[in-house]
Amino acid sequence: MPADGCPLPAVLEKMEVQLTQLKLSRTCLDPDSDPAAGGGPGIELLEPVNLQLMVRRNLSATWYKKMVAVEVDGDLKPMKSVQVLMVLFGLFSAEPVAETGGEDQEDLENLRFNLNIESLGLVLYSNDPKQPLALQHQQELRLGELALHQLQVSGRIRSSDGLEVTAVLSGCTLDDLRTGMERASSR
Repeated sequence: MPADGCPLPAVLEKMEVQLTQLKLSRTCLDPDSDPAAGGGPGIELLEPVNLQLMVRRNLSATWYKKMVAVEVDGDLKPMKSVQVLMVLFGLFSAEPVAETGGEDQEDLENLRFNLNIESLGLVLYSNDPKQPLALQHQQELRLGELALHQLQVSGRIRSSDGLEVTAVLSGCTLDDLRTGMERASSR
């Protein structure tokens, strides 16, 4: 992209990432488990999700200031875990930022992000450490489910390490999933 007053063009990178049926599982690598299977059975921590990310990077951020160093827009379809959010925010914090060159420099945006999350649910289970790992996520051990609906998170990180975040939540539900309980309402 040509830049005014500079002999070289600014280099901007645009990347589209689409992950479909993304899963996150946990397994126990216990030597007493079945060695043929590579350890104990896995527990699915995250139901399959679809994630779309658009990442735009300004590879000339040290001198081309008309665009932030990194801009991320994402859409996450319904899911049941918070692990993906932690991974995404870990990616944001690992991104290199532009050098400012001195105290008299202006405070610039290094990263701008916008994530739209259709729904985010977390199922809570009763804890019984005596049970094997494979049996800890059974239907009868469920206590409840917390669900956030239409969550929008946006923000920016500045060169001064300042962070601005805005979160808008349209709805929240808490469902009682305990079995064998008599109650007037489960929500």
